[in-house]
Amino acid sequence: MKAFPVKAVDSTAAGDVFHGAFGWTVLSGQTWEEGLAFASAAAALSVQKIGGRPSIPRLPEVLAFIGTYGYPQAL
Repeated sequence: MKAFPVKAVDSTAAGDVFHGAFGWTVLSGQTWEEGLAFASAAAALSVQKIGGRPSIPRLPEVLAFIGTYGYPQAL
């Protein structure tokens, strides 16, 4: 799956955000592909902000991001 093309300013906590978002999709019953795309979107948002905790996106922000950019295409 391709990554979202964003300008990264700080990768602190990007992996934690990805894993937390993916875990949420598993618990909410999404498919594996939807989960990867959702987690990728959450991580893409997080790297655009400085700091660990301040970079954690909220659910509406991730959904809006996906609504704007769609899901990334499979490789």
